[in-house]
Amino acid sequence: MDSVNFSRADLSRLQCIKMAYTDLDEMSREIKTEVKYLGDKYITVFFKCEEDFNINYPQQVYLRFICDGTVYAADSALLGIKRTNTYVFLTLESPKELVIRQNRRYYRIKLDRVCILLATNNEDHCEAYMSRTIDISAGGVLLYKMESMYDNSPITMEPNNYKCYNIVLILGLNTILKLSARYVRHEQTEKGYKCAFEFMDVSEKERDMLCKFVAQEEVEQLKLQKKIQEQKINERQH
Repeated sequence: MDSVNFSRADLSRLQCIKMAYTDLDEMSREIKTEVKYLGDKYITVFFKCEEDFNINYPQQVYLRFICDGTVYAADSALLGIKRTNTYVFLTLESPKELVIRQNRRYYRIKLDRVCILLATNNEDHCEAYMSRTIDISAGGVLLYKMESMYDNSPITMEPNNYKCYNIVLILGLNTILKLSARYVRHEQTEKGYKCAFEFMDVSEKERDMLCKFVAQEEVEQLKLQKKIQEQKINERQH
């Protein structure tokens, strides 16, 4: 991935900073913050706290700098917390390098997760297909291995076979989203179809849930990668 020195990054169009952290229950979470101060040594951000914000610090956090047209990302450290009646102010360590992430409206991650595709044909008959995700963002999803829940037969993505789609995503133990989707394209492979869908008519609450889910999944993936790297280093040393 391309990277840029923090002091040289173009943050003139910075809209917000999103911080992924671990709460007191060891759950990965993300908050959206506004910037008060941006310096070479530390960053001060703040957000309006409408519910309890309980977090241990100092701790390692993951930052995403959301700019107009570009997203930068970096590891950082939460150094301090100051609370007022309305806002919470956070002091963060300024990173040395920023990784340039995808230049798209919604950040996309690779994710293999079970979901359900509901396809309604021109006769208003709804067919359910057990599917798996390849990647996902708050804007859409790429699916594969779409097999009928009735007889395990694969889906046939011929033009005009279906007039509308819904996708059921399981985001957590108690979080399930059923989203309307628009078919974008498909590709036939030896193992079946890969189909891209764009989420449609998504509420602000649902979009926020998707954004937080993607961010939390990315943090967990980075933690796993770091753990694997540390294990490999330990194995070499022994």
